[in-house]
Amino acid sequence: MTAPSMRVPYESIVLAMPRSPVPLPDLPDLSNLPTAAGGGGLWPNLLLVGAHKAATTTVHDWLSRHPQLAMSALKEPRHFVAPWFAAHLAATAPGRERLLQRVIATPPAYLALFAAAMANKPQARFRGESSPQYLYFHDLAIPAIRQTVGAPRILIILREPAERAWAAWRMLVRDRLTNASFSQLVADEGDYIRRGWPPSFHLVQMGRYARAVQAWLNAFPAVRILLYDDLCREPQRFLHGLLDWLGLKADPDQGLPARLNAGPVLTTSAADQETLRRLRAFYQSDLETLAPLVRRQGGDLSPWLS
Repeated sequence: MTAPSMRVPYESIVLAMPRSPVPLPDLPDLSNLPTAAGGGGLWPNLLLVGAHKAATTTVHDWLSRHPQLAMSALKEPRHFVAPWFAAHLAATAPGRERLLQRVIATPPAYLALFAAAMANKPQARFRGESSPQYLYFHDLAIPAIRQTVGAPRILIILREPAERAWAAWRMLVRDRLTNASFSQLVADEGDYIRRGWPPSFHLVQMGRYARAVQAWLNAFPAVRILLYDDLCREPQRFLHGLLDWLGLKADPDQGLPARLNAGPVLTTSAADQETLRRLRAFYQSDLETLAPLVRRQGGDLSPWLS
């Protein structure tokens, strides 16, 4: 029996979108704020910028256990993309109130996160936070970070994009933000974007990594690209390699992270299976552009390209 197709082909949604799929507000004037280079002191010097649903919670939690890493207690403060949430998040967006409570928009509140983290680790070499929205909203985040922080270390973790979209849908179901099927959510993505719903509903667009990754590589001298697959396959090697990149030694009390932030187990319908198949085919061109960027850092995207 032929699997039913989606109500609206996602290709028509994506191809109708502008190159920057979401409207970006003007940057606030940050010129009078103290920068890290100018002695501001508590701005972060390590940012985990994405991708969404690529174990950023797991890695953030694991990094926070190291004595030389003062990670913010609040994951995903979204500070450098806060203007988008203020300007474009719809009043009717699912989970809006809770989401806005976790967007740290003002510099004093943002810097307080690192003051608190450093209070317990005054000798820590790195102050960090993890906001996977930065990878997606790179056009907004990069200039704000460069102007305010300078040149922090940038960590990017990538997950096979169709699998990432599936995991994002599972999270939305878990959090009771949707009861739509995966295929329906993909089909309606263009409408969600136009209506100002949160980026967690941008299932297809958030997996188009190549342009974003290239932008981060162009903007900052210290960018590390890692793969979710490698974390799942060899977590100790993955995490110790990350510490090597930071110039830190493994801490015996750090251990290995537990699996965090998992979604519910959901049945895959024929329509969902067809959507996943078509998404994998759709992403091939983007992945072919991305592969050389990842290969230069020792990563291998060939399983995603097969």
